[in-house]
Amino acid sequence: MVEVRGIGIINIAETYGYQIIMEESPVDIVIELLHFEAGSVDNYERIGRSFESYKVLGTKIPYIKIPVSSGRNIANIVETAVSQLKLLQTPGFKRPVDIIDVRLRNYSEDDE
Repeated sequence: MVEVRGIGIINIAETYGYQIIMEESPVDIVIELLHFEAGSVDNYERIGRSFESYKVLGTKIPYIKIPVSSGRNIANIVETAVSQLKLLQTPGFKRPVDIIDVRLRNYSEDDE
């Protein structure tokens, strides 16, 4: 059973079938969804330099805060965050922010 705010208590086994229930599952990322008010100060990470970490049972897990508001496709946003984490963990992956840093350094060298 799972309680979903706004929907109530759901019996997952009856709703989706017993094959959907897992005895255990690893936690790969912690995502905190925060209500974002229009007109409020936006001091969230925008460039994506890195994920913070969150301790669960003594283990550090990647953690990200995502501001959400009505009309945003939250499932899509969460899927994108998970995909980005997988890319960051891929050996040899060049983060977009690293590419931008190199280009900025090249431009500043050209100005000198």
